[in-house]
Amino acid sequence: MYKMQKVKRKKSHKSSRVILTDRQQHPAWGHNTAPVLTSPHCPEMSELRRQVEILTNQRSRIEVERDNLIDDLDKLKLRWEERDGVCMSL
Repeated sequence: MYKMQKVKRKKSHKSSRVILTDRQQHPAWGHNTAPVLTSPHCPEMSELRRQVEILTNQRSRIEVERDNLIDDLDKLKLRWEERDGVCMSL
């Protein structure tokens, strides 16, 4: 059992080294910098970012609207209780 784990660890370490080497040799990767997206993925990523930004803004507006509606409902409940209390005393 121990030998199996050791072999798996060595394979994992070796594949990590290969990935790091490939990454360092790839022109889109600099030292300690984010990759520069090239060619076909750039427009698609820009579009996805734009869509995420739109959805985030819409979500924020909806959350504000929801909070306002909750406040309005609480006020209406209070008015109803006050009105109901007045009617009960008559």
